[in-house]
Amino acid sequence: MRTFTLKARLLLATLVMAALTGCATAPQSAPKFTPAPPAPEGYATVYIYRISEAPYTADITVSIAGKLVVSAPNQGYTWLHVKTGIHLVYAAWPKLPGPVVWPDAAFTELFEPGQVYYLKLSGRLVPQPGANQLGLIPATRIYNMLPEYGTAELHACCRFIKQNTESVE
Repeated sequence: MRTFTLKARLLLATLVMAALTGCATAPQSAPKFTPAPPAPEGYATVYIYRISEAPYTADITVSIAGKLVVSAPNQGYTWLHVKTGIHLVYAAWPKLPGPVVWPDAAFTELFEPGQVYYLKLSGRLVPQPGANQLGLIPATRIYNMLPEYGTAELHACCRFIKQNTESVE
């Protein structure tokens, strides 16, 4: 049996996914990044964004405290105000055709009043020796980025996607 280097496996997986799929990307007509309005007293401002991550054909749905916030395409972002407190942030992919099942991701965050949070969504194929013929498995991550990185990435990449809600209690 032929074995592939990690770099070759990642390249092959990316090419196969690109060939079999279209692309879920924020519309070019959508506005580029502009800061959200100030949060009301007792709320934090939260940006949610996705640069360009697999699976490329699907939007990832994000909810906070059980309230649907956005279905985020590649190169898209949104913002909302979240009431102070500990809240569950949950990201889920739709069921996609084919044998690969993309896992959901979740974490809890203490949102503090007047603070700004940058939540970056990521889907990747990661090395897992012996998992399958390519040795790769899908992974979903939500990163809480430092403000200087989050702001820079939003300015460089993203267009506004209308959120389902502007605030979460």
